[in-house]
Amino acid sequence: MKQMESLEKLFQLKPDHNGEKYERKTVEFIYDLGGKLLLLTGQIVVNSSPEFECVNIHYTGRLDRLDLSCTDYVFHVSQAHLGSMVPARKPGSRADFLMERPLGSRVCVKTRLDDHTPIVEFIGA
Repeated sequence: MKQMESLEKLFQLKPDHNGEKYERKTVEFIYDLGGKLLLLTGQIVVNSSPEFECVNIHYTGRLDRLDLSCTDYVFHVSQAHLGSMVPARKPGSRADFLMERPLGSRVCVKTRLDDHTPIVEFIGA
């Protein structure tokens, strides 16, 4: 339980209007899947309240050989990861931003296809 509380603190950012800059933009990021690095593209979603902001990246695809092709994953973004995002400058890039800092499995939650409720376990845990 204590580990989960510390993870929640890591992902809850103070409100600073990240939604205006990042909401519904696309981002290319590196995901470390047990030592195997994958280059993925996802959509940034910012959840805001008066007390905090939480930035997530939503990715749809297969990370496990048993996944359906339309499996949804949510990656929780820390302040350090958010700070490593730079605008994509490459002509023809399919993403608005590039995240230079890789994401690990402890920040990834697989969601159900039908109602997007989180499956209990973290990927790779």
